[in-house]
Formats: sequence, structure tokens, C-alpha cells
Amino acid sequence: MGGNGAALEPMRGGFTKRRDRPVTTLGEIRDMKRRRLLATPLLLSPALLHAQANGDAPRRRYAVISLVGDKMYVVVYQTQTGTTLDANRRESVSLGDSYFDAAALLAAEAAVGKAEPGAAVALLRARSASLYEMQDKLIEGSKLVVPDELADALQESRATHLILFTKYRTEARLRELHGTTGAGKLEGLGYYVDPVLHMRRSDTGEHGIGFLAPYVYIKAALIDLASLKLLDEVAITASTTLSAARNKHGTDPWTTLSSTEKLEHLRSMLTREIERVVPALVAAGNERH
Repeated sequence: MGGNGAALEPMRGGFTKRRDRPVTTLGEIRDMKRRRLLATPLLLSPALLHAQANGDAPRRRYAVISLVGDKMYVVVYQTQTGTTLDANRRESVSLGDSYFDAAALLAAEAAVGKAEPGAAVALLRARSASLYEMQDKLIEGSKLVVPDELADALQESRATHLILFTKYRTEARLRELHGTTGAGKLEGLGYYVDPVLHMRRSDTGEHGIGFLAPYVYIKAALIDLASLKLLDEVAITASTTLSAARNKHGTDPWTTLSSTEKLEHLRSMLTREIERVVPALVAAGNERH
């Protein structure tokens, strides 16, 4: 894990702050990828460091890998007539600095600490684009398929279990006040933009044309590394809808949130969902031992 060509490396934590301002283009969102992690070490959990220093062997050691944060997707609804095909316009924004993956790892570490106090946790950040590209093939049936670039990092972490976050592709079901809306398919982390649907603000009652919807469509899996068996898996389809009536800068649903707010909405939603599902994964793993 120490070389420049390593596919995985221990994560170093913390976030920098950016000023808030309106955003009107995807290019400005791309600029936000320049966020950098601070130099504060966050390689292994305190429980694991203490165990290594004292020669103890915690009952469990968790490695955590997130493969959901390399891109942010923007899906714009397109009117569809006479076809069941997904006609939506799509664009992806590359995020090369692991902002969302870092948030996922930190949330998982916190959740494991609450669910299983004293458990050791190693946070591993993916550096190889190939890992993101092959994520759909990492689990076949109920078994983990371990590529070479993953094997060494897992062995070095001395983990007994792996918590793995990957993208989940499924039908758009965006939550609104009285149900769900949306068309086509969504995956990973991103925003769905509908420029035509009339939607009312839930807090003020104001009406706007169109809405902006942050979404998190991912899977969380727990794997026993001794047997490579999938112990449990949870699909996350979290979302919210924001009426364009909230837009302080015009009528375009996309500018309902500033660039900073767009990132923060997704980070907050991702963190909240991981903190919700990871304790259930840990509990399911304990029940099977």
C-alpha cells in the first residue's frame, strides 16, 4: 500500500471548508473536486492501534472500502412519449479527490464504533480507477471476488471482515411530500433535475416549476474475509426533492442550491444513510457467527 502505484491506501481524514456562492454550471461543480483531505492521520482506528501495540487480538477487525465517490451524476428529466426507454439526459462529474468516499469511510467507522465498541477498523481509500470500474464484478453470487490490487491491502489490514460500499442502479423513486416521483434509472450519488413538474414548497406553500433532487443509490455489504462469503447486503435509495420555488437566484431548478450546498446535501445524506445501515450489517454478521 505504500507505493505510488498502490490501488488502495490508508485514508487520511478531515475536510477543508469552502465559501458558499451560487452555481450555474456543471463546470463549477467540477471545480469543487479540488477539495483536499487534510494531513491529519486517520489510518487505523484507536482500538486497532492499541491492539497492535499490546499484541492483543480484537475479536473483529473491519476493513472499509468505498467505491461510490469517483463521480457525481446529473440526470435531467426529458419528456417521454410513446416509449418505455429511458430518455433522460445524463452527465457525470469526475471527483478525483475522494471527498464522498472519505465521508463514507468516516461515517462507517463511527457507526462500527457505536454498534461494536472496541472493534478495530481500517479505512482504505481506492486509488485505482480499475477498482471503481470493476465494482459490479466484486461480488458473484454470495462470494467476494478479490482482484490482485485488493488482496494485498486486505491482507495488510489484517481484517476479519470487509464493509464494502458500491453503486446501486435502479428505477428512480424520488421522495416527495405525498409519495415518489421520477423517471428512468439512477445510480451512485447525484442530482435528478426535473424542469417541468410543478412542485410546492413543504415549508412555505410556494409553488415552483421544476425541482432538484439529491439522491444516494448505493449498496452496503458485509463480507467474511476468511470464507469470502457475503453475510449481508443492504440497498440504499435515499433522496429528497427541493422545489424550484426555493431558488433565490432565478427559476432554474439546478441553481436551487449553490455548489457548496450541492456537495453538502449529498455528503450529509450519504453519512446519514451509512450511519443508519452499518449497525444492522454488524448485527447481522454477529448473528451468523
